[in-house]
Amino acid sequence: MNQQKATLYRANEKARIQSFLQPTNQAHEVRGLFLVGEEGIGKSALVDVAVSENAAAFATIVRGSAFPITQNIPLGLISALLRSFLKIPTPSLSQHSTEGIEKRLAPLLGDQWESVRPALFYLLHSPDQKTYTHLFTLPSDQLKHQLFWALRQIVKAITQQGPLLIIVENLQWADDVSLDFLSASLSLEPLAPVRFLGTTWPEGWERLVTLAEGHHTKANIQEIVLAPFSEQEALAFIQTLVPSISPAYITALLTQSQGNPLYIQSIAEDFQLGIREIETPLPATIGEIFLHRLPHLPPSVRTLVEVASIIGSPIDIAVLEKIIERKGLAVNDLRQELETAQAWGFLQPVENTWVFRAHAIEKAIYTSLAPAIRSEWHLLIAQTIEHLWPIEHPWRLAYLATHYQQGAHAQQAVQYLLKAGTEATQQHAKREAITLLSQAHTLAQSSDIDLLTQRYLAITLGDAFFATGQYEQAASLYEEALHITEQMPEAPPRLKAEVLRLQGRIAEVRGKYSEAIEWFKQAYALLEERERDNAERLEKARICSDLGLTYHRQGLFKEAEQWLQSALALAMTAEDDLLSSEILRRLGPLVFSKGDIALAAHYLEQALQIQQHLNAKYTVARTLVNLGACYNALGNWQKALTVSEEALQILLEFGDLEGVTAVKINLGQMWYRLGEIEKAQTLLAQAIQLAQRINHQHFLAIALLNKTQLHLYCNEIPEAVEASADIPEITPTLVCRKHHVLSEIALRNGWIDEAQHLFEQAEKILQAEPSVGGSKLPRMYHHRLKGLLAAAQGKYHHALAELQMAIDLAPDDYEKALFLTEAAEIAHHMGDTKFTNLYLSQARPLAEKLDAQFLLNRLDNIQNDLSSHTIS
Repeated sequence: MNQQKATLYRANEKARIQSFLQPTNQAHEVRGLFLVGEEGIGKSALVDVAVSENAAAFATIVRGSAFPITQNIPLGLISALLRSFLKIPTPSLSQHSTEGIEKRLAPLLGDQWESVRPALFYLLHSPDQKTYTHLFTLPSDQLKHQLFWALRQIVKAITQQGPLLIIVENLQWADDVSLDFLSASLSLEPLAPVRFLGTTWPEGWERLVTLAEGHHTKANIQEIVLAPFSEQEALAFIQTLVPSISPAYITALLTQSQGNPLYIQSIAEDFQLGIREIETPLPATIGEIFLHRLPHLPPSVRTLVEVASIIGSPIDIAVLEKIIERKGLAVNDLRQELETAQAWGFLQPVENTWVFRAHAIEKAIYTSLAPAIRSEWHLLIAQTIEHLWPIEHPWRLAYLATHYQQGAHAQQAVQYLLKAGTEATQQHAKREAITLLSQAHTLAQSSDIDLLTQRYLAITLGDAFFATGQYEQAASLYEEALHITEQMPEAPPRLKAEVLRLQGRIAEVRGKYSEAIEWFKQAYALLEERERDNAERLEKARICSDLGLTYHRQGLFKEAEQWLQSALALAMTAEDDLLSSEILRRLGPLVFSKGDIALAAHYLEQALQIQQHLNAKYTVARTLVNLGACYNALGNWQKALTVSEEALQILLEFGDLEGVTAVKINLGQMWYRLGEIEKAQTLLAQAIQLAQRINHQHFLAIALLNKTQLHLYCNEIPEAVEASADIPEITPTLVCRKHHVLSEIALRNGWIDEAQHLFEQAEKILQAEPSVGGSKLPRMYHHRLKGLLAAAQGKYHHALAELQMAIDLAPDDYEKALFLTEAAEIAHHMGDTKFTNLYLSQARPLAEKLDAQFLLNRLDNIQNDLSSHTIS
């Protein structure tokens, strides 16, 4: 009742929620409304009142909440929503019929049921491991995608019954994967309207906005900020609840509450319960109010509340019942005791389970218990969970880890934290993985953990940091793993080789290629004469593959191809299709760089075929990125755009910022060539920002080169100068290309001597570096620039000869069309109509085939100028 009274002072906010809860079929509407404010401000109360008055508008309403204990469980919040829909009372299926769930969902899902079923029972903590065993045969990048797909099918199936309202509370504690799914689902197009109504502290809203921006769904969400009551509102609320208290006490209450409705309600309840006097000083916090109230509870209820604070919200009733039984507590009727705790304001029933009324209450009671008592209870809770559910379901790992950790049993805690962190990694839940594995790593430092587990923990945590671009932390952990490996008696060389390779991988992404090659070759030397089993063979293949990639980054194409071909042979011998496809995916860009676009497409299509057969969605996306670049180079832009956009959506879903950067670079180049300059500029700016964020120097260089070239072609010289200044010089090939671009900028400014100097710097690299001089693309750009320099110096015939050599080296029709257009402009400038028309006749069919509007505009300008001279 007090909660409903509090909403009387939220009329405007309530009206906004009620307006939002009127389902329509309008496109591009707001689908998510989130109440944002501090704890106790009245968010849930306002949701309750607004929803109760508008429930008839929805065929289905589901409600779930995040909690501190579930915040590191991937899809923990989504699992709560599923349990709400299926009316499952606890986070387990131990007392709920799987047949009942099937009876509820199978008719809705139809033919999709068998595909969705394993992921569904995985999410619902099924005690029958067979229901989800096959999920673990998926590549590690596939599980999250499979779960997301299954959840979308369930949402769409539910909406067949009519409008759906999804209420999500306490988003500040939501795991990243649940928030990711919610933000992506804002763009779902189900059969009927879906509304998301949520509550959160400010930090939860900020996280949701960030994820929504990544999914381009920010326009689909809005916030309602709930501020504390004004002094006038708080005064009216106090007088409504406790009208008989003195003015002096009211003044003190106004000051102490700071307009927080829950604080005011709780003090009023104390008066109603008869446990507070006017002379009693006001507590500083909500938690202290309930610590004052705790001794007044019946002893059995007090014990129940204290144990519940250690279990944590949501309170697993099965665990609570078992603990009461094992400890012999004097609890006659658990339901009655829970209702008593509710009457005293400590607990409340929510969605067929019980939770604390506010986190501040739970935290205050927990911290009031002596550490030794808390530790004893935590240990008992952990052992009870193991007794009730002997199968280690991934969703129970975090619970067990928490209770064993607080129960002062470090070894068990490390094991469960490691398993939970590995599971989070499997689902691409990067923040959760780092949190769980970091806790395990800290505990392991002071525990008697075997060396093999310590090594695995250091590598796994290092991989988690590596995946988020935190390379310093990853390098430190790999160094630790190397030290542990060297302490292991009779450790096979493969273990040390693996860690050396991981160190090399960090050097490679930082652009330190010589250092990376040194690491990789040390690793390879350990296995050079060994292939005793598939494990050694596969590690050797990974080392060869990484060496090939690094040599490619350096522009040493011959060496790169040799190492990659060796890697491919090893992977195929080991019959590892996934690794074979990854190596083929690296061979594609390599031969692309050499100018053989058709062979590059062939390698990539082979890789794609294997990956599609394996249903490896994530690796399919990475291959599509490179195939898009090939189709772009071949002038098949529609196909290039289609596969690149498909890749982008998958990579965004998986949070692969490196892959997203590569796609945005490719898309920027495609849109520029299609004459969509604004789109190209936006995409390249995004790619640069991402490359800087993940510290990927190679992609940063390529993106800045493309941006500089775009400014040049738009005749935006100052912008080109600014962009070119930041291009990192990480390989001879990229340094050569940078000198070419800088030389062209100097030409546009009329600085012939400076342009010549820069051209000569590029020529020195071509002559000194066989890998650069032996590659078509650097030589092509060099002949083009030499031609432009000659034209600027009035040496037109020499210019045309150099451009013809560039045309002969061009690997794709766009470059040919560009150079032919430039040749036509030079011929026209020198007044040679015959050569102008010749170049025009060669350039136009290519530009028209490619629909290259930028080139067609330039060709039209030449043609129109020729025509006007003919008329005059």
